[in-house]
Amino acid sequence: MPVVVLSTSYHIHVRKRPEVLQPQIISHKDTQENGICATIWPLHNAKIKDLNLDEFKKAFNEATPLELTDILHTAEEQDFFHKCLIHTILCIIITYGGEGFARFKDDLTKTLPELEEKIEPHVTPVYPLPSWPIDESTIKGSGEVDKAFVEELKLKESLT
Repeated sequence: MPVVVLSTSYHIHVRKRPEVLQPQIISHKDTQENGICATIWPLHNAKIKDLNLDEFKKAFNEATPLELTDILHTAEEQDFFHKCLIHTILCIIITYGGEGFARFKDDLTKTLPELEEKIEPHVTPVYPLPSWPIDESTIKGSGEVDKAFVEELKLKESLT
């Protein structure tokens, strides 16, 4: 069975319904519902050898402390970032600004900022997982999340 390297994003959902926001129903108290759900997707062209934990630990332990210059943009990076921000704002305006702005969509596509480093176009399959009534704020919550992932994806069975 081929090994697929996956990434996950999980979300904690808290929903409150105070009396102020929703009309009070007879015998209905202010409620809070906790739960968690997740989405997984395969990492594009990732291989198990790319996830060597020993190499990661070695690099982490040997890394020098961050300097301010490590996180500041160069002049070229500042220029590119500024172009990206402007393009994003224009994209929002053209997408949600109604028919008057929609006519500029083709022009906007032609002005998309690009870098030399990029991956080839591809479709990333996304696999939403069900929600679980797990309260991650408890001491055992993170372990329960991990256990739910393993059970839902049948990871133990796939190793045998």
